[in-house]
Amino acid sequence: MARSLMQGAVLDENDLDAVALPRLSVEGSAGYGLIPGREEIEDYLSVSRGYLREVGINPSYAHVLRLSGHSMAPTLLDRDLVIVDTSQNKLQDEEVYAVVFGDTVLIKRLQPLWDGSIRIASDNREGNYPDTIIPAAERQLLRIVGRVGGFLRYF
Repeated sequence: MARSLMQGAVLDENDLDAVALPRLSVEGSAGYGLIPGREEIEDYLSVSRGYLREVGINPSYAHVLRLSGHSMAPTLLDRDLVIVDTSQNKLQDEEVYAVVFGDTVLIKRLQPLWDGSIRIASDNREGNYPDTIIPAAERQLLRIVGRVGGFLRYF
C-alpha cells in the first residue's frame, strides 16, 4: 500500500526538535529526466524530527533535492524540495522514489510488476507523461537512490 506524501516546514535551526538535512545540488526531474551533475551539498535545511518520524524517514539518511518539472503533480509540484531517505533503496509496494536511470535522475512512482519488471509512472495523468516499463532483465539499469517520504513547499 502506497503511503501518501506529507508537506513539512522548515524550522528555526535553534528549535530543539530540528535536524539539519543536507540539500544537494542535483535536481530530480519530474518530467523526462535531467542529466545529473556533481552531487554537492548546497546548504542545510532544518526540519522537525517528529515530521521525519511521521513520514517514515531516518534523519541519518535523509537528503533534500529540488524537484524540477510537472509530471508528479498534484502530489509534488515543480520546485518542491523532496526529502529522500537513502536507507530505503529497495522497491516496496508502489511508492515515490528518487532513481537514476541511465544518465537521468528522476523522481517517480515505481510499481513492481508480477513478472519482475518495474513500471516508472508519473502522477500527472493530464499531461503527456507515458509510463515506462523496465523489463526484469534490465532492472540493473535502474538504481533506486531512496524513497521520497515528504516534501517542503514554498508558496
